[in-house]
Amino acid sequence: LDDDGFLRIKSFRGLAAPAREAAVKPEWGSLLGECLLTPLAISIPDSAEVRDRLQGLLAEETQASFVLAPITTETAALGVLAAASSQKGFFASEHVEFFQSLAEHLGLAVKSAQLEEALRLNESRLEALWKLSQMEVASLRQITDFALEAGVRLTKSKIGNLPQGGHRHL
Repeated sequence: LDDDGFLRIKSFRGLAAPAREAAVKPEWGSLLGECLLTPLAISIPDSAEVRDRLQGLLAEETQASFVLAPITTETAALGVLAAASSQKGFFASEHVEFFQSLAEHLGLAVKSAQLEEALRLNESRLEALWKLSQMEVASLRQITDFALEAGVRLTKSKIGNLPQGGHRHL
């Protein structure tokens, strides 16, 4: 929250491959590790008092005071929502509750998106199987062409190969 009371959202950690590769596994006893292991937000009114437990957190995430809230689904910890202030003791219990709720909603949104993607994939698979079942009079070449195209599309690949005597590439 800035001085005007507006929530400013910044992403210091993206989901690109280089960022995932640079991700740290939290050490036991670190605040990040504690947050990922518990279902509740952690509020730190004075970051100077916990400097030895900040492993894995960026300086922007641990100013004078901060809140860490776990982003989870029913089965996995996805990450941590971090909110920081340049003022010591800035975060009241209402702020902590808000960030806890926001993190829970983010976890639900991620899970919902994952379920929707799985549903779309299953619908596409079913459609491909139905089309394949309708190819009763198609030639072997038409069937293999369709299977190759569907396989490439369903796996989001850029190229496919069905070896058969000679090689065919898509």
